[in-house]
Amino acid sequence: MIKSVRFDDEASEELDAAALWYEEQNPGIGAKLIQAAREATARLAESPGIFSHPPGVPLQLGVRHCSVRRFPYALIFVELVDEIRVLAFAHYRRRPGYWRSRL
Repeated sequence: MIKSVRFDDEASEELDAAALWYEEQNPGIGAKLIQAAREATARLAESPGIFSHPPGVPLQLGVRHCSVRRFPYALIFVELVDEIRVLAFAHYRRRPGYWRSRL
């Protein structure tokens, strides 16, 4: 069963800000980031259990991350009974683990 995916407000804002930044650097790249994020969202909706746990986060919290292809970002998410909740759209090198306060 494919579950619905819901982005928390903070995660949506992070994705929008990243896309805007890329678009300002090189027109068209922001749209490519949005498309890559959509593809990652579809992958995690189909098979959330295949993704690994971020290092340093207790396994019992159920947090996982899904890489965004071609970009240094990941969707940080938890699988709930009726949906998948994206907590953060996180850059792999900038402010590692900042999203942990959202748990």
